[in-house]
Amino acid sequence: MKFTPFSADRKSSHQFKNLSVRITQEDDGFTVQVRLYSQVSPENTAWGEEPADSLEAASMMVEDLATEFSILAAQIKIDILMQDPRAGTRH
Repeated sequence: MKFTPFSADRKSSHQFKNLSVRITQEDDGFTVQVRLYSQVSPENTAWGEEPADSLEAASMMVEDLATEFSILAAQIKIDILMQDPRAGTRH
């Protein structure tokens, strides 16, 4: 699955230093909700939501977004909400 990132204002995108992610298991896959922000400039916030076929695909979306905006791993917060922790992963 190829992730098509949402567009953010490029003038303010360099100010994003934090990434908050919620991955929620749905009946037919996963929903990835993201918020890019900076604690220094809270008025500069971007957010979006994308579907994912699997937990691995959701993880790749998060990685792509963090790479695109140069977000450090220490500045990423991820919440994963799953109905069945064994479902949705490829074994």
